[in-house]
Amino acid sequence: LARLSVADLTPLKITFIRMGRLLDLARAVADSALELEPLAAEPDALYGRILALNGVGHWTASWALIRASGQFRYFGRADVALRAAANQHFAGLPGRMDGDVLDALFARFGAQAG
Repeated sequence: LARLSVADLTPLKITFIRMGRLLDLARAVADSALELEPLAAEPDALYGRILALNGVGHWTASWALIRASGQFRYFGRADVALRAAANQHFAGLPGRMDGDVLDALFARFGAQAG
């Protein structure tokens, strides 16, 4: 991935800003400027490190960790469809559930929260 260009990623139809950030991240890992491997055994630390990257929010950090580890430890709390579905299904309300309320709701399910 670190060897690809924006032109190589264009068929994926993601924004140019995201392409640039993805390439920057891949290159930082390839150049050992960013070492994520030592954090692999510490999912919360890895999540925090990914979240600290420029332009990365909770949704991206959660799904990056899910895809990298295969563990659904986090869920896409910023996913608007998930927040709307949870609000309707669990609270019987229209609109989107607040992210903190969604976190508390899913935390009740322990290891199955993701």
